[in-house]
Amino acid sequence: GNALLQAVDIEVSRHEDFSSVIQSRRAWFSAVGGQQ
Repeated sequence: GNALLQAVDIEVSRHEDFSSVIQSRRAWFSAVGGQQ
């Protein structure tokens, strides 16, 4: 799960214009990762 979050962090840094969308996805990934 951590590797996935790190990948999302990279996407945030690359696509600041879509940071809000990616952050929402990160929150979803975080929720899914916590369940696994």
